[in-house]
Amino acid sequence: RDAVRDAAVQAGFLGEAAVVGHRPQIDRMIDVILAEMNQTGPFDFGDRSFVSVLRDEGAAIARDRSTWHIPSADMLFVQRKISGTALLAARLKARVDVRAMVEPYCESNESRTDL
Repeated sequence: RDAVRDAAVQAGFLGEAAVVGHRPQIDRMIDVILAEMNQTGPFDFGDRSFVSVLRDEGAAIARDRSTWHIPSADMLFVQRKISGTALLAARLKARVDVRAMVEPYCESNESRTDL
């Protein structure tokens, strides 16, 4: 969880003020995502049961204007691409082994310290 949170801040997706002010909510969101992504086999994009937790926690964070953060344009474009792809996969009720797709890239970066 710490590595995901730190990577989100380092990439500029998440602001430091949000982490300071809303760490429990952010950690719950990360835990939900990690639990979904750490399951073996295909991820069922049609199963939206976990989305309500993310929406509720995210809404609580979004209400606190003092922690708002605008990511860089590059990060916003990446976020839009990922979100759009996930929404399309949900609409198609796709089942994709996402973990198997990204695992080789994660393993190749484990020894890097510049990430």
